[in-house]
Amino acid sequence: MSRLVNRGWQPSLASFFLLFLSFIGILIPSVVGTVLFANKIGKTIKNADTLLVVLRQQLVVLERSFGLDLSSQLNSQEISMTLSNSMQGFLGSTFNMVISIAIMFFLMYFMLLRSQGLQETLFNYLPLPRKI
Repeated sequence: MSRLVNRGWQPSLASFFLLFLSFIGILIPSVVGTVLFANKIGKTIKNADTLLVVLRQQLVVLERSFGLDLSSQLNSQEISMTLSNSMQGFLGSTFNMVISIAIMFFLMYFMLLRSQGLQETLFNYLPLPRKI
């Protein structure tokens, strides 16, 4: 920030530029990863019945080879309910993350714009030595 201001940039323009760079470097890769992950989870939940049929077939193969009885204890309805509930929790936490990031950028703008005032305020309220 100080390098940009020393080169003649206005402080508000320099802080917007740094916010834009952090947006590109941090947020876009995070959002792309989250969207890709959410799409995979959504497809899995939509095809939960097919997935459960395949799992049951594999369990039958394992039961025959080891002589166990595991498939009678599986409840496909309960597994589908658990998957849908976890998806709702995932979407809720995604919404909370978006709100937190928006607050972070809002605070970061004012921290970049008025860093000296923030430092003075922190030294007034926190028990830190004046010399760093």
